[in-house]
Amino acid sequence: MNSFYRNDYLFLCKNGMKLSYLKLVKTVAEEGSLSKACERLYLSQPALSHQLKELEDYCKEPVFKRIGKKMILTEIGKTIFEKGNQILDNIDDLENEIGSFHSKEDIKLALASSCYTNFYWFPPVVREFYKLYPNSEINISHEATDDPHNYIVNGHVDLAIVSKKKQDYNLVFKEAFKDQLFAIVSPGHKWAKRRFVKVEEFSKEDVIIYPRPITAFQKLLKTEKIFPKRKIKVQLTEARVEMVKAGLGVSVLANWAIKPFIERGEVIPIKITSKGLHRTWYFAYLKNMSDSVHLKKLMKLVNFYMK
Repeated sequence: MNSFYRNDYLFLCKNGMKLSYLKLVKTVAEEGSLSKACERLYLSQPALSHQLKELEDYCKEPVFKRIGKKMILTEIGKTIFEKGNQILDNIDDLENEIGSFHSKEDIKLALASSCYTNFYWFPPVVREFYKLYPNSEINISHEATDDPHNYIVNGHVDLAIVSKKKQDYNLVFKEAFKDQLFAIVSPGHKWAKRRFVKVEEFSKEDVIIYPRPITAFQKLLKTEKIFPKRKIKVQLTEARVEMVKAGLGVSVLANWAIKPFIERGEVIPIKITSKGLHRTWYFAYLKNMSDSVHLKKLMKLVNFYMK
């Protein structure tokens, strides 16, 4: 088992480990079944089953276990999946960058997000992407903000960053990053020196919120049956911050959205509950785009700048 924790390239090259095995594990794990993996890998089921048996003979134990109709990774399978993905990503990057030196391909990608301000990472990501693909063009589809899933399915958007998954066989969701939501108040507010606030305390405040879409904070209020003294609906983040600065209420925003205002001392961030209010964002794209090297590179760049 320890051999699976060695240097990536030793893991790949020694004792007969093949790239095809890594691709097999990755695809079966993502699809959850051999039959669906066969379609993606353009292999017959007997051929794929034979490769899986070879891999399990090499590992001397099962790589997958069947639970109902679903193929689930075993412990050794998880190790191969994690290490193998790193290797496959490195190979993709290498091929991608070699190809970009002479690429004349015109690449056009449309992006969307379920949050209007969730594009602060956009300039550095686009700059690096354009270095790799000088003939590329990346655009933001603001009109898709309220319903990015539908825009992807209808072919108007290639990649969206969303905070909730949607049941749709055509879509793939991959974790992009996590963030934390904070209550923000003016420096003179009674909460300004607090480490955290309880959810029920918002019932005594004027709360400045997004009119749409429904946010994680608004869902929390609904779940806890908390009703603010007054709800003030404002779409733009900057306008919400200005209202907080003027003492017209409190608001709730992500850590990355309020960072410059905090650094200038214009607003004070406070955790929501002692544990904080956290959120997971996902990349969403069509299943038939899963093997797109351009989309993979774009997602990897976003991951890098979100660290």
